[in-house]
Amino acid sequence: MTGEFQLRAPKAEEASKLASLGRDTFIETFGPLYRKEDLDHFLEGAYSDTVIAEELADPKLAHRIIEFKNELIAFIKVGPVHVPAKSPSPDAAEIWQLYVRQSFLGEGIGSCLMNWAM
Repeated sequence: MTGEFQLRAPKAEEASKLASLGRDTFIETFGPLYRKEDLDHFLEGAYSDTVIAEELADPKLAHRIIEFKNELIAFIKVGPVHVPAKSPSPDAAEIWQLYVRQSFLGEGIGSCLMNWAM
């Protein structure tokens, strides 16, 4: 990843941009697998501006975005462990989502986000 990429926490006022990035990257990755009406229903529940604003305000969740030339191109969301696990440590965390725009795959962006999360 070169110096043109910026890793940072998203601002509350960027909830709409982050929601749009979430929808776009989910569609790029999984869109062809779903019927349009099912996909639309899922996206409204998972990536509406309201849902993302609430998640950004949740102190149990941590987000980072990567910006390239003032465009959001990737994000990661980390939160408490919510998959079945035997006695996770109290400070254990889980990566809930990590998405990168397909046009930026292979640039080391996912690795950068993973390194931040670890």
